[in-house]
Amino acid sequence: MTGESQRPFQVIGVHHAAMVARDPHVAQTFFGEILGLNVAFQEHVKDQKTHVSMFEIDGVTEVPFHGMPHLELLEDDGSRGPVYQFQRKRGSGVHHIALKVNDLEACLLHLKNHDVKLVDPLPRRGAHDTRVAFVHPQATGGILIELVEEIH
Repeated sequence: MTGESQRPFQVIGVHHAAMVARDPHVAQTFFGEILGLNVAFQEHVKDQKTHVSMFEIDGVTEVPFHGMPHLELLEDDGSRGPVYQFQRKRGSGVHHIALKVNDLEACLLHLKNHDVKLVDPLPRRGAHDTRVAFVHPQATGGILIELVEEIH
């Protein structure tokens, strides 16, 4: 593959797809009770003013993020943070796609060296013991991309 040896990191796969729902309770009921997806965890990400519910696709909750992509439901915590602003502008739907990488710092350096616009120039704490950084939608044709590195 062209340029593969030039990248000091690897995109391992899709980590999760994040969604914002007009009515989070209805979405929780749909994914949990109707589709039967297990909630792997729920967490409040204080610095993003967001409640996160992560649904397992394969039904195994003992080991979060053990290989299968997840569905993440985002809900504003009442502080009118980034999720609230997104929903106000764009309504319900896909908020971002998260890609799992093996070395987030190397990935960010690579993107900076290619003049890719970043929301987060440095890794920050993400939900459930991850390090994350977002790529600005202007750099991706309008898609918000989250880069995720799991901390083991």
